[in-house]
Amino acid sequence: MNGEAFEGRSALFLTPCFLARRMHKEIRGVEVFDLLLVRRLVELGVRVTIGAEHSWKGRLERHLAGAMPEALYTPNLFKPLWNGLTLAPRLVGRRFDALLLGNVGNGLGTAARLIRPRCAHVALIAHRPPRAPFLRSLRGRPIDVVAVNPQIGAAFAGEPGCRVTVRYGVPNAERFHPPAAPRPIDAPTRFVVVGKLDTAMKRADRAISAFHRLPPDVRARCELHLAGYPAPPQNLGEGVTAYGWRSVDEIAALLREMDVCLVPSDPGETFSQALVQAMLTGLPAIVSDLPPLVEKVRDGAGLVFRSDEELTGAMARLAASPGERLAKGQAARRIALERYVWDTAWFARKHLFQPR
Repeated sequence: MNGEAFEGRSALFLTPCFLARRMHKEIRGVEVFDLLLVRRLVELGVRVTIGAEHSWKGRLERHLAGAMPEALYTPNLFKPLWNGLTLAPRLVGRRFDALLLGNVGNGLGTAARLIRPRCAHVALIAHRPPRAPFLRSLRGRPIDVVAVNPQIGAAFAGEPGCRVTVRYGVPNAERFHPPAAPRPIDAPTRFVVVGKLDTAMKRADRAISAFHRLPPDVRARCELHLAGYPAPPQNLGEGVTAYGWRSVDEIAALLREMDVCLVPSDPGETFSQALVQAMLTGLPAIVSDLPPLVEKVRDGAGLVFRSDEELTGAMARLAASPGERLAKGQAARRIALERYVWDTAWFARKHLFQPR
Protein backbone atom coordinates (compact mmCIF):
# COMPACT_ATOMS: atom_id res chain seq x y z
CA MET A 1 0.00 0.00 0.00
CA ASN A 2 1.47 3.36 -1.00
CA GLY A 3 1.40 6.66 0.86
CA GLU A 4 -1.67 7.94 -0.99
CA ALA A 5 -3.79 5.31 0.81
CA PHE A 6 -3.27 7.21 4.08
CA GLU A 7 -3.81 10.75 2.75
CA GLY A 8 -6.35 12.54 4.89
CA ARG A 9 -6.03 10.11 7.82
CA SER A 10 -5.20 11.67 11.17
CA ALA A 11 -3.53 10.24 14.26
CA LEU A 12 -2.79 11.58 17.73
CA PHE A 13 0.36 10.00 19.18
CA LEU A 14 0.92 9.95 22.95
CA THR A 15 4.04 8.34 24.38
CA PRO A 16 5.78 8.70 27.76
CA CYS A 17 9.04 9.30 25.87
CA PHE A 18 7.90 12.65 24.46
CA LEU A 19 5.87 13.63 27.54
CA ALA A 20 8.84 13.36 29.92
CA ARG A 21 11.35 16.15 30.48
CA ARG A 22 14.42 15.57 28.30
CA MET A 23 17.36 15.36 30.73
CA HIS A 24 19.91 13.46 28.61
CA LYS A 25 21.40 14.46 25.29
CA GLU A 26 21.37 11.08 23.56
CA ILE A 27 18.48 9.70 21.53
CA ARG A 28 18.27 6.04 22.46
CA GLY A 29 16.18 2.90 22.73
CA VAL A 30 12.45 3.41 22.38
CA GLU A 31 13.01 7.09 21.63
CA VAL A 32 14.74 6.16 18.37
CA PHE A 33 11.84 3.90 17.45
CA ASP A 34 9.22 6.55 18.27
CA LEU A 35 10.98 9.20 16.17
CA LEU A 36 11.30 6.87 13.19
CA LEU A 37 7.66 5.79 13.58
CA VAL A 38 6.45 9.40 13.51
CA ARG A 39 8.64 10.25 10.53
CA ARG A 40 7.39 7.30 8.53
CA LEU A 41 3.73 7.98 9.33
CA VAL A 42 4.13 11.57 8.12
CA GLU A 43 5.88 10.33 4.96
CA LEU A 44 2.94 7.97 4.36
CA GLY A 45 0.60 10.94 4.31
CA VAL A 46 -0.86 10.67 7.81
CA ARG A 47 -1.62 13.96 9.58
CA VAL A 48 0.19 13.24 12.84
CA THR A 49 -0.24 15.25 16.03
CA ILE A 50 2.01 14.54 19.00
CA GLY A 51 2.10 15.69 22.59
CA ALA A 52 5.58 16.63 23.81
CA GLU A 53 7.11 18.28 26.87
CA HIS A 54 8.73 21.56 25.75
CA SER A 55 12.33 20.36 26.29
CA TRP A 56 11.80 18.10 23.24
CA LYS A 57 11.14 20.98 20.83
CA GLY A 58 14.62 21.44 19.38
CA ARG A 59 15.32 17.73 19.15
CA LEU A 60 12.04 16.98 17.42
CA GLU A 61 12.68 19.73 14.87
CA ARG A 62 16.17 18.36 14.16
CA HIS A 63 15.33 14.67 14.01
CA LEU A 64 12.03 15.10 12.12
CA ALA A 65 13.15 17.79 9.70
CA GLY A 66 11.22 17.37 6.47
CA ALA A 67 8.57 15.20 8.15
CA MET A 68 7.58 17.30 11.15
CA PRO A 69 4.18 16.52 12.70
CA GLU A 70 1.96 19.00 14.51
CA ALA A 71 3.45 19.22 18.01
CA LEU A 72 1.47 20.29 21.06
CA TYR A 73 4.08 21.27 23.63
CA THR A 74 3.33 20.96 27.31
CA PRO A 75 4.88 22.71 30.32
CA ASN A 76 7.27 20.80 32.54
CA LEU A 77 5.00 19.29 35.18
CA PHE A 78 7.64 16.67 36.08
CA LYS A 79 5.68 13.56 35.06
CA PRO A 80 4.13 12.33 31.79
CA LEU A 81 0.86 11.92 33.74
CA TRP A 82 0.51 15.64 34.41
CA ASN A 83 1.93 16.75 31.06
CA GLY A 84 -0.50 14.43 29.29
CA LEU A 85 -3.46 15.79 31.22
CA THR A 86 -2.74 19.32 29.96
CA LEU A 87 -3.47 18.14 26.42
CA ALA A 88 -7.10 17.18 27.00
CA PRO A 89 -8.57 20.72 27.13
CA ARG A 90 -6.47 21.77 24.13
CA LEU A 91 -8.11 19.07 22.01
CA VAL A 92 -11.72 20.07 22.66
CA GLY A 93 -13.61 20.07 19.39
CA ARG A 94 -10.98 18.10 17.49
CA ARG A 95 -11.40 14.60 16.09
CA PHE A 96 -8.82 12.03 14.99
CA ASP A 97 -9.07 8.79 13.06
CA ALA A 98 -6.77 7.11 15.57
CA LEU A 99 -5.21 7.50 18.99
CA LEU A 100 -1.80 5.80 19.09
CA LEU A 101 -0.35 5.07 22.51
CA GLY A 102 3.39 4.51 22.60
CA ASN A 103 3.77 2.57 25.83
CA VAL A 104 1.87 1.40 28.87
CA GLY A 105 3.25 3.24 31.88
CA ASN A 106 3.79 6.55 33.60
CA GLY A 107 0.12 7.48 33.92
CA LEU A 108 -0.51 7.58 30.18
CA GLY A 109 -3.80 5.74 30.60
CA THR A 110 -5.41 8.65 32.47
CA ALA A 111 -4.83 11.10 29.64
CA ALA A 112 -5.82 8.48 27.08
CA ARG A 113 -9.13 7.86 28.86
CA LEU A 114 -10.01 11.56 28.61
CA ILE A 115 -8.93 11.92 24.99
CA ARG A 116 -10.04 8.64 23.43
CA PRO A 117 -13.71 9.67 22.88
CA ARG A 118 -12.36 12.11 20.27
CA CYS A 119 -10.65 9.29 18.35
CA ALA A 120 -12.35 6.74 16.08
CA HIS A 121 -9.91 3.96 16.99
CA VAL A 122 -7.21 3.24 19.58
CA ALA A 123 -3.96 1.34 19.05
CA LEU A 124 -1.11 0.62 21.45
CA ILE A 125 2.48 -0.48 20.93
CA ALA A 126 3.28 -2.24 24.22
CA HIS A 127 6.94 -2.34 25.21
CA ARG A 128 6.41 -3.60 28.74
CA PRO A 129 3.83 -5.52 30.81
CA PRO A 130 0.83 -3.40 31.82
CA ARG A 131 -0.12 -2.55 35.38
CA ALA A 132 -3.68 -3.04 36.56
CA PRO A 133 -4.63 0.69 36.45
CA PHE A 134 -3.50 0.92 32.84
CA LEU A 135 -5.52 -2.15 31.89
CA ARG A 136 -8.59 -0.66 33.52
CA SER A 137 -8.12 2.55 31.55
CA LEU A 138 -8.38 0.59 28.29
CA ARG A 139 -11.78 -0.91 29.00
CA GLY A 140 -14.90 0.24 27.24
CA ARG A 141 -13.82 0.29 23.59
CA PRO A 142 -11.87 -2.03 21.28
CA ILE A 143 -8.13 -1.48 21.12
CA ASP A 144 -5.46 -2.97 18.89
CA VAL A 145 -2.44 -4.01 20.97
CA VAL A 146 0.84 -4.72 19.20
CA ALA A 147 3.14 -6.27 21.81
CA VAL A 148 6.90 -6.51 21.42
CA ASN A 149 7.07 -10.07 22.78
CA PRO A 150 4.70 -12.97 23.57
CA GLN A 151 4.94 -12.51 27.33
CA ILE A 152 3.69 -8.92 27.09
CA GLY A 153 1.03 -9.96 24.61
CA ALA A 154 -0.27 -12.59 27.03
CA ALA A 155 -0.82 -9.92 29.69
CA PHE A 156 -3.34 -8.21 27.39
CA ALA A 157 -4.91 -11.31 25.85
CA GLY A 158 -7.63 -11.78 28.47
CA GLU A 159 -8.75 -8.16 28.53
CA PRO A 160 -12.15 -7.47 26.94
CA GLY A 161 -11.82 -5.59 23.69
CA CYS A 162 -8.05 -6.09 23.31
CA ARG A 163 -7.04 -7.54 19.95
CA VAL A 164 -3.46 -8.65 20.47
CA THR A 165 -0.71 -9.11 17.88
CA VAL A 166 2.91 -9.88 18.74
CA ARG A 167 5.23 -8.10 16.36
CA TYR A 168 8.09 -5.65 16.63
CA GLY A 169 11.42 -4.90 15.06
CA VAL A 170 14.03 -2.45 13.87
CA PRO A 171 12.45 0.35 11.77
CA ASN A 172 15.70 1.36 10.02
CA ALA A 173 16.92 -2.13 9.18
CA GLU A 174 18.48 -1.00 5.89
CA ARG A 175 21.27 0.70 7.87
CA PHE A 176 22.42 -2.60 9.37
CA HIS A 177 24.07 -4.96 6.92
CA PRO A 178 27.19 -7.15 6.79
CA PRO A 179 30.54 -5.65 5.79
CA ALA A 180 31.55 -5.71 2.15
CA ALA A 181 34.33 -8.17 2.97
CA PRO A 182 34.65 -10.54 5.94
CA ARG A 183 37.20 -9.85 8.62
CA PRO A 184 40.50 -11.76 8.20
CA ILE A 185 40.29 -15.25 9.69
CA ASP A 186 43.45 -14.67 11.73
CA ALA A 187 42.26 -11.35 13.19
CA PRO A 188 41.40 -11.14 16.92
CA THR A 189 37.83 -12.21 17.73
CA ARG A 190 35.90 -9.07 18.64
CA PHE A 191 32.99 -9.35 21.08
CA VAL A 192 30.65 -6.37 21.43
CA VAL A 193 27.96 -5.21 23.86
CA VAL A 194 25.71 -2.42 22.59
CA GLY A 195 23.20 -0.31 24.47
CA LYS A 196 22.80 2.18 27.28
CA LEU A 197 25.48 0.40 29.27
CA ASP A 198 25.35 2.64 32.32
CA THR A 199 21.97 0.98 32.96
CA ALA A 200 22.53 -1.85 35.44
CA MET A 201 20.06 -4.14 33.64
CA LYS A 202 22.34 -4.31 30.58
CA ARG A 203 25.01 -6.06 32.73
CA ALA A 204 28.10 -4.86 30.92
CA ASP A 205 29.96 -5.84 34.10
CA ARG A 206 29.05 -9.47 33.42
CA ALA A 207 30.61 -9.30 29.96
CA ILE A 208 33.79 -7.75 31.36
CA SER A 209 34.08 -10.41 34.04
CA ALA A 210 33.50 -13.23 31.54
CA PHE A 211 36.13 -11.79 29.20
CA HIS A 212 38.74 -11.70 31.95
CA ARG A 213 37.93 -15.31 32.95
CA LEU A 214 38.84 -16.59 29.49
CA PRO A 215 41.97 -18.75 29.48
CA PRO A 216 44.97 -16.45 28.94
CA ASP A 217 45.85 -17.94 25.56
CA VAL A 218 42.25 -17.45 24.35
CA ARG A 219 41.91 -13.96 25.81
CA ALA A 220 45.12 -12.90 24.07
CA ARG A 221 43.36 -13.51 20.74
CA CYS A 222 40.15 -11.64 21.70
CA GLU A 223 38.85 -8.11 22.28
CA LEU A 224 35.78 -6.81 24.12
CA HIS A 225 34.11 -3.60 22.91
CA LEU A 226 31.45 -1.75 24.94
CA ALA A 227 29.28 0.92 23.28
CA GLY A 228 28.28 3.12 24.81
CA TYR A 229 28.36 5.24 27.94
CA PRO A 230 27.68 8.93 28.64
CA ALA A 231 31.06 8.83 30.42
CA PRO A 232 33.10 5.75 29.42
CA PRO A 233 34.68 3.97 32.41
CA GLN A 234 38.45 3.69 32.59
CA ASN A 235 40.88 0.91 33.55
CA LEU A 236 38.69 -2.00 32.44
CA GLY A 237 41.68 -4.21 31.77
CA GLU A 238 43.73 -5.16 28.74
CA GLY A 239 41.66 -6.00 25.71
CA VAL A 240 38.53 -4.08 26.81
CA THR A 241 37.53 -0.84 25.04
CA ALA A 242 34.65 1.37 26.22
CA TYR A 243 33.08 3.99 23.95
CA GLY A 244 31.05 7.11 24.48
CA TRP A 245 27.57 7.38 23.05
CA ARG A 246 27.34 6.61 19.34
CA SER A 247 24.79 7.66 16.72
CA VAL A 248 22.82 5.04 14.82
CA ASP A 249 25.14 5.28 11.82
CA GLU A 250 28.22 5.01 14.04
CA ILE A 251 26.81 1.91 15.76
CA ALA A 252 26.07 0.33 12.38
CA ALA A 253 29.66 0.91 11.28
CA LEU A 254 31.03 -0.39 14.59
CA LEU A 255 28.99 -3.59 14.36
CA ARG A 256 30.45 -4.30 10.92
CA GLU A 257 33.89 -4.42 12.57
CA MET A 258 32.80 -6.99 15.18
CA ASP A 259 32.53 -10.80 15.25
CA VAL A 260 30.11 -11.71 18.07
CA CYS A 261 27.35 -9.78 19.88
CA LEU A 262 26.88 -10.28 23.63
CA VAL A 263 23.54 -9.53 25.31
CA PRO A 264 24.12 -10.38 29.00
CA SER A 265 21.02 -8.53 30.26
CA ASP A 266 19.08 -9.20 33.44
CA PRO A 267 15.27 -9.64 33.45
CA GLY A 268 13.71 -6.38 32.32
CA GLU A 269 14.93 -6.70 28.73
CA THR A 270 11.73 -6.95 26.70
CA PHE A 271 13.10 -7.02 23.14
CA SER A 272 16.68 -5.73 22.55
CA GLN A 273 16.84 -3.74 19.35
CA ALA A 274 20.64 -3.86 19.74
CA LEU A 275 20.52 -7.64 19.36
CA VAL A 276 18.45 -7.39 16.18
CA GLN A 277 20.77 -4.72 14.78
CA ALA A 278 23.70 -7.08 15.34
CA MET A 279 21.81 -9.97 13.76
CA LEU A 280 21.03 -7.85 10.70
CA THR A 281 24.77 -7.12 10.48
CA GLY A 282 25.41 -10.87 10.34
CA LEU A 283 26.77 -11.34 13.85
CA PRO A 284 26.09 -14.44 15.93
CA ALA A 285 24.96 -13.70 19.48
CA ILE A 286 25.48 -15.00 23.00
CA VAL A 287 22.47 -14.06 25.14
CA SER A 288 21.08 -14.41 28.65
CA ASP A 289 18.45 -17.07 29.22
CA LEU A 290 15.54 -14.63 28.88
CA PRO A 291 12.54 -15.49 26.67
CA PRO A 292 12.69 -12.35 24.43
CA LEU A 293 16.37 -13.05 23.75
CA VAL A 294 16.22 -16.85 23.47
CA GLU A 295 13.48 -16.69 20.83
CA LYS A 296 15.78 -14.70 18.56
CA VAL A 297 18.78 -17.05 18.65
CA ARG A 298 17.26 -20.49 19.23
CA ASP A 299 17.01 -21.36 15.51
CA GLY A 300 20.74 -21.26 14.91
CA ALA A 301 21.61 -17.57 15.40
CA GLY A 302 23.63 -17.97 18.60
CA LEU A 303 24.14 -19.46 22.05
CA VAL A 304 22.28 -19.07 25.36
CA PHE A 305 23.98 -18.94 28.76
CA ARG A 306 22.49 -19.50 32.22
CA SER A 307 25.50 -18.72 34.41
CA ASP A 308 28.62 -16.59 34.27
CA GLU A 309 30.66 -19.75 33.68
CA GLU A 310 28.50 -20.66 30.69
CA LEU A 311 29.00 -17.16 29.26
CA THR A 312 32.77 -17.56 29.44
CA GLY A 313 32.51 -21.01 27.87
CA ALA A 314 30.34 -19.74 25.01
CA MET A 315 32.78 -16.93 24.30
CA ALA A 316 35.69 -19.37 24.22
CA ARG A 317 33.74 -21.70 21.92
CA LEU A 318 32.96 -19.04 19.31
CA ALA A 319 36.43 -17.52 19.58
CA ALA A 320 37.86 -20.90 18.55
CA SER A 321 35.48 -21.54 15.65
CA PRO A 322 35.32 -19.05 12.73
CA GLY A 323 33.19 -21.52 10.81
CA GLU A 324 30.55 -21.69 13.53
CA ARG A 325 30.55 -17.88 13.81
CA LEU A 326 29.96 -17.58 10.07
CA ALA A 327 27.12 -20.11 10.02
CA LYS A 328 25.37 -18.62 13.03
CA GLY A 329 25.85 -15.10 11.67
CA GLN A 330 24.23 -16.05 8.38
CA ALA A 331 21.30 -17.60 10.27
CA ALA A 332 21.06 -14.48 12.43
CA ARG A 333 20.65 -12.17 9.45
CA ARG A 334 18.08 -14.43 7.81
CA ILE A 335 16.02 -14.68 11.01
CA ALA A 336 16.19 -10.93 11.65
CA LEU A 337 15.05 -10.09 8.12
CA GLU A 338 12.19 -12.58 8.34
CA ARG A 339 10.89 -11.73 11.82
CA TYR A 340 12.23 -8.51 13.27
CA VAL A 341 11.99 -5.71 10.72
CA TRP A 342 9.33 -3.13 11.55
CA ASP A 343 6.99 -2.03 8.74
CA THR A 344 5.06 1.15 9.60
CA ALA A 345 2.81 0.88 6.53
CA TRP A 346 1.75 -2.61 7.66
CA PHE A 347 1.07 -1.30 11.16
CA ALA A 348 -1.00 1.63 9.89
CA ARG A 349 -3.00 -0.58 7.54
CA LYS A 350 -3.65 -3.45 9.94
CA HIS A 351 -3.85 -1.82 13.34
CA LEU A 352 -3.92 1.97 13.38
CA PHE A 353 -6.74 2.76 10.98
CA GLN A 354 -10.00 0.89 10.67
CA PRO A 355 -11.13 0.21 7.07
CA ARG A 356 -13.54 2.81 5.76
